[in-house]
Amino acid sequence: GKVILFSLWGRGFPRITIIVPILTFFLNVGLNLLLIPIMGIQGAALSTTLSMSLFGIVLGIYYFGQRTALLTDKAAGEGVLDDAIE
Repeated sequence: GKVILFSLWGRGFPRITIIVPILTFFLNVGLNLLLIPIMGIQGAALSTTLSMSLFGIVLGIYYFGQRTALLTDKAAGEGVLDDAIE
């Protein structure tokens, strides 16, 4: 997740790199408040696992969606890599 986060930041997508960590932080806090009284330390571990998994999945989906868009030349209507494949 962190590698994709910094890659997106460096490619000029700072907004997503701020929004996703903030949302997963609040998810983690909410799940901690819910799960720790019930499960103890295992609840904290589960909360962190779920929120960090969501963090990686959301950033991965966004990253690979942007990567696909960057590889497509919209003006020509062809993929940039089409010539290399043929």
